[in-house]
Formats: sequence, C-alpha cells, structure tokens
Amino acid sequence: MQQNFFRLGAINLASCWEPMIHPAIRSLSFPPVPQVDCNNCRMVNAHLFPPHVKCCSRMPDLPNFLIGSLLVNGPETHGKQVVIDWISDRRTDPLYALVPPQRRQEESGLHSFKEWPVCPMYQDGGCSIYAHRPYVCMGYHCFFPDPPELYAFWNSLSTLLALISVCASQYLALQCGLVSENFRDAWGAFPDDETAWPNGQQMDPQLHQQLWDSLDEPKAFYQHCYQYILDHQDTILDELDQFRREQLVRFMGFEGHPDPQRAEKIKQQPKDPSPQGPDPEDHKRYMKELILGPDKHRWTFREIEGHILYYYQRVFQPNTPSLPA
Repeated sequence: MQQNFFRLGAINLASCWEPMIHPAIRSLSFPPVPQVDCNNCRMVNAHLFPPHVKCCSRMPDLPNFLIGSLLVNGPETHGKQVVIDWISDRRTDPLYALVPPQRRQEESGLHSFKEWPVCPMYQDGGCSIYAHRPYVCMGYHCFFPDPPELYAFWNSLSTLLALISVCASQYLALQCGLVSENFRDAWGAFPDDETAWPNGQQMDPQLHQQLWDSLDEPKAFYQHCYQYILDHQDTILDELDQFRREQLVRFMGFEGHPDPQRAEKIKQQPKDPSPQGPDPEDHKRYMKELILGPDKHRWTFREIEGHILYYYQRVFQPNTPSLPA
C-alpha cells in the first residue's frame, strides 16, 4: 500500500480499505452509476434536494481506522480539522468519532429540505474527506437506471463495506488494548443520551475518561488502529473473517437461537467466495433497503461477497451461464 488511495471499481477509497477487501471483489471492474453527477445534481435540478447541501446532510460516525488514516495521510482540509476538533471536544470512543445526540435530533426533526443541515465535512460543493468518507456515503446514490439488479449490486457492495467498517473498528480496538468488558461497563453506567451527553454536544467527562482509561490518548490510539492494518496487511483479511465467524456463533447463544447446523456451516465456509444469490426474501431487501448494516443481517463476509459476485454477473456479465440462485 504505497499510495494513499486505491480504486475499487468506480469508487475512490483510502488505501487502508484495500487489504480488508477480498481480492475477488477488488478485481471487479465496474463503472459509476450512469446519469449520477454530483456536479450537476439531478435531485437539485428536480427540486428534491437543496442546492446548499445536495445529499450531504447527515453527519457520519467515523470508524477508528479511518480516523487514523486521515490523521496520518489525509490532506490538510477543513474536514480533517473537524475530526481533530471532535477528538478535543470529547466526541469519541475507541471505536468511533460519534455524532452527538443534539445533531441527530436536528437531522430527524426537519421536514422542509430547505432546512437540511450541512454535513460538517461538506465544503465548496463536495466532501473534504472524500477518500475517508464512511460507508453510508460511499454507497449512496440518488438514482439507479435499469437493470433493476444494479441497485442490488451497489447495495450488496455497500453492505460489505458496512460490515468491514463495523468489524474492523471492533477488532482493531481490541488489538490495540481495548477491554470489551470495560467498554460495555462504561457505556452501561450512562444509559441514555441525557446522562452520556449532558449538553447534547460533548460526552460526560467521567464517561469519556472511563472509555479511554488505560488506553493511549485518542489521536495516538486511532493511529495505532490504522498502523495495525499496515503491519498486518497480509493477514488482516483472514483475521476479520475469523473474527466475524466467531462473532456470529456467539450471537446465536446471546440471542437464544442455537443452530448447530448453521454454526458448523459458518465454521466450514471456504476462504474464497463464489457467486451465490441470496434467498428470495433477502433479494427483496437488497432491492428495497438502503445498505443492510450488520444489525440487519447475520451473514459472513464470504456470503456477502458471494451476493456481490452474483449481482455483478447479472448486471455486467448477463450472458454468464448457470448463475446459482
């Protein structure tokens, strides 16, 4: 990873993503979505989005490894300074730079698009941390032409990036010294937004101290999360895969739905994906919902990658025979 950025098909990403994405997905070549042009926004032209913000009206949570990459490699932009200010203003835990509840309430309480708040990363008509933007921004498109499966392809790809982001933020924090029990106890002592964020903008000082107790100060911690990827770029893909598999088996016990057959299937899945369509109900979800976050499914990395390859063939290689459904 000599460059600060790399291309995943039509997507420009920070280079720290590269070793966490399976080569079978990295090798895919796909164009931008036709007729989507942020410089000539069709939604603004149709008076559906406000011109002062376009679709950039939501403040994102940023995972630890992207913050670390931004601090080390990111250009000196407005957005980078915003993240530095968030760290100073007690808006972070070891996994994320977090959206304060006051901002979330503002975003959910608006009705007129003219009132939409601007994402703090938005500057001069675009994103000032573009390569380091979170997965929800990478995968969002305001428009999808035919074929219909194009939506499912991008949605499955965004679903993979979401799972990588969540699992990596958890796994890297643990590798850099976080004790999960201490993390849960700290948040558990502040059970609602009013106590955790007393002024709606900054964490309670005691909560912030407990979250970071025995860890490096936040800037150094985030940089260490990023550095872990660099130091383990030949193994991080398998490490995250194993972390996710073990996590899913644990979830079965926590949720009270033990399934020995499913657990064994998870453990025995191959290390390389093959095209495999989702079941009909999950296909409907891919066609209707915007990004299936890890809270909405219990898939492994290999399963989502199989969905991506399946939809890729449907959209970009329609003459491929014997697509498994």
